[in-house]
Formats: sequence, C-alpha cells, structure tokens
Amino acid sequence: MASSTRQLNHQTNRLLSRSRVAWLLILLNVIAFLFIKSVHAQADQSANISPNVKLLGQDLGNQIPLLENRFRIDHEVDEVTMLFFREPGSPPVILVKPDGSKLYATMAVTGEIEWFDDKTYDLIRLKNPTPGPWQAVGQLLPGSKIMVISDIELHAEPLPEILIQGESIKLTGYITNGGERFRAGAIDDVLQLDVNFISTNNADYPNFGADMVKFAQFKDNGKGYDERPKDGVFTGELKLEFPDGEWIPQYIIRMPMFHREIELDPVIVHPSPFKVSVEKTDKADDYHVLTLEVLGDYVDKTSVIFQGKVHYPNNEIQSFSIVEKIEEARTLDIINYDYGVYKVDIQGFGKNANGREFILKLPTFTFNVSPLESDAEANSPEEEAVEEKSEQEAVVPEEPEPETMSLWVIITLVIIGNLVILGIGYVVIRIYILKKPLSFKLPALPKFKKKKKDEEENASSDNKETKKTPEDGKSDDILDLSMPDD
Repeated sequence: MASSTRQLNHQTNRLLSRSRVAWLLILLNVIAFLFIKSVHAQADQSANISPNVKLLGQDLGNQIPLLENRFRIDHEVDEVTMLFFREPGSPPVILVKPDGSKLYATMAVTGEIEWFDDKTYDLIRLKNPTPGPWQAVGQLLPGSKIMVISDIELHAEPLPEILIQGESIKLTGYITNGGERFRAGAIDDVLQLDVNFISTNNADYPNFGADMVKFAQFKDNGKGYDERPKDGVFTGELKLEFPDGEWIPQYIIRMPMFHREIELDPVIVHPSPFKVSVEKTDKADDYHVLTLEVLGDYVDKTSVIFQGKVHYPNNEIQSFSIVEKIEEARTLDIINYDYGVYKVDIQGFGKNANGREFILKLPTFTFNVSPLESDAEANSPEEEAVEEKSEQEAVVPEEPEPETMSLWVIITLVIIGNLVILGIGYVVIRIYILKKPLSFKLPALPKFKKKKKDEEENASSDNKETKKTPEDGKSDDILDLSMPDD
C-alpha cells in the first residue's frame, strides 16, 4: 500500500513538473509574440510617416525641441525659422504666442511675417520672437522640427582643371546650417541650385563679350546625375555647349525665404580637339572618306575612340564605331549611296592630359552631294563638251509673247468688278439699310406724245389752208381782219 502511494506521488510530481515546463513555454511564446507585434507596430508607424520626414532632424543642428505641438523660444534667439510638416492638404498651422495672440499664414500677405505654406509643410521665419512657451495648432506629422537658421552657407565642389567644349561634367553643391549638412526632407522640393557661367570679357579669348550662360536647375531628387534623393547634395549634368574661353562659374541656391550665392575662380574652357573633314567622290557605289583628327596637347590622343551614326539622304541610318587607339587621324568610309545631304553624328570618348575620362559630343557634321557627283556613267570631258554644244543648238529660246492684251484684259476685269461691287452695294444699302424698295421712274411719255400730236395737227391744218388757196401769190395779199372769239 505504501509503495503504491509513493508511486502515485512520483507520477503526480512528474506531471506537475511537465505542466510547469509547458506553462513556461507558453508564457515565453506569448512574450515573444507580444514583442514581435510591438516591433511590427513600430515599423508600421514609421512606414506611415512620410519618407521625407523620417530623415528630418538628422544632421540639422540648431533645433528647438517640439513636444506635443508645444515649444519654447529662449530670450537669446534673435531669429528663428520654424518648419512644420502636416497632413497633405490640411490648412496651414496657427501659431499661438506666449501672450495668447495668434499668427496666421495670411499675415504674410500684409508683410507682418514671413510665411511660406506648401501643401505638406509650413516654413515660417520670425525675427525677435517673443521669449516663452509657444504652441502650433494644426494637423502636424511626427518629426516636425524648429530650426534656428543661424549660418546658412553654400558649398560647391571645384570644377576639373581641364574643361573641353562639348563635354558633359558632373557638378555638385550642398548647404550647411551652423556648420552641419542641411537635410530638410520635403523642403528639398523647393530648394534648387542654379549654375551660371559669366564671361570674364578677356579680349584674348573667343568668348569676349559673350552673354551669361544659364543652365538648368539642379535638384536633390535622385534623378540624372544625382546619386541619392533627399541627402542634401545637389548633383547635375553640366554640358559645356557654349563658346570656349575664360568663364567664371556662379552657384546660386534658392529657398522661399533666403538664397546664397558664390563665385568660383575663373576656369578655361578649351576648344573641341576634334577636327572633321570629308573627301567626296563623284562615282556611284564609291566611298566618301570622312577624316577625324585629334588636335591639342590637353588630350591623350591614343585614348580617344569614336562612335556615331550616318544619316543618308534617303533617311537610312547606319551606326559606326572607330576604336583604333592611334595618334594619327582616323578615317571612315561612307558609301556614295545617293545624292543629297549627308549628316554624321559623332561622339568621342577619351582621357585628357590629367587622366580624367571625358565624353564629348561634336556638332552634327553635314556635307552635300550633287546629282553630277553621283552619276554612275560619267562621260569624258570631250563627250560632255559635244553633248553640251548639241543641246545648245537644239534648244531654241522662245520669244516671250507680248503681255499688252493680258494687261488690258486685267484692267477691264478690274473696272467691271468695281462696277458690279458698287451696284451690289447700292442695292444692299437701299433695301436693308434705308428700307426703300427698288423703283425707277420713266420719262413722261404721254405728254411728249400729245405735244407731238398737236404739232402734227397744226402742220396738217397749214397744209389744208395751203390747198384751199386758189392761186399762188394771191394769198399773201389777203388780210384776216376777223376778231377772235372770246
């Protein structure tokens, strides 16, 4: 009996120990699940924050902490620039001063405050702000900061020593605030870097008197030559497609409320080292010979290779490449396919005297081939002279016909046309403007007929009287002494 009791107790203890282990494992799993869930929640929360805001605050310096939309400005601050990120499409924030008065974005119109509001952020500058606790009322996003703009500086990497006309180079610039790299997230959308080249007006160079060359604006958006977006570095492609000579590079960085400008030391842009010429042929199915020469001592001639395209007159395109690394001139055979204009696009690759790689695009080279130069059966000079003489004899110039009749016909048509236009105008004005009908009065024909009839009756009566005269000559002696009837 005692042994069975001990055996039962032993089994019970084993079960209890196993249950404790099971509960401990369950508890550990629950803790791990809660930990993983919290990590995912934090990751989701950070993912919901705008990517422009996640980097906000890094490498900025000169910041005032923002706690639950509240911040404090010290009495030693003479100027403060506040940057608030808010929900897209939400209205600008409202600032509440320590005395309870409010500042609105509309005050920027009256000049009371400098305020730039975008669809995702507000950039506000205050001079001599009131010391004490402030509050920002609005739909702010996590990561909004208040920066003290104390010492904004623009930095630009120096340009290469040897610059060649027609090449493309990489240009880089960045901003520092208080000596630290300025990275402000979405505000980079309104930051832009302008690059200008200003002529030194040195009469010893071809660019004497040239206008300022303005390049496209560079932005920190990760496109083109820009390596990383929103890293505070502005990178772009600079195409030296302007006259060679001495130039002053000018860098200008612009923001809604300030801009910085620097000028680098003058640089020399060397002329293109490539010379292109062509030797044309006058035979069909033969080749025009294009020659490419590399000039100047600022280019390693043996490192240069070429590629490009030939555009034929019939719009066909042929690609080519010249990879021989020699100091002598390179040649390219272009078939005399047809007469017309030939266009050749050429791009050169090589190293300058300092060993820097360059890519250079040449202006489009064109040459024209006339029909005589592409005639397949070219005649000898004697045959061409005989044919030309026979053609001159066969062709008899026709005498030009006199143009007198045609001139009179033109004048007559012009007169008739003017009369027709006047008649139509008269009819239109009388009917539609004066509202009068068209009516023409004829001469008084009845009166004219009656008068004529009276004259005929008088003539007939005279004849009758003449007939009643018995003898000629006696009628002249008879006097009519009768009185007229009253």
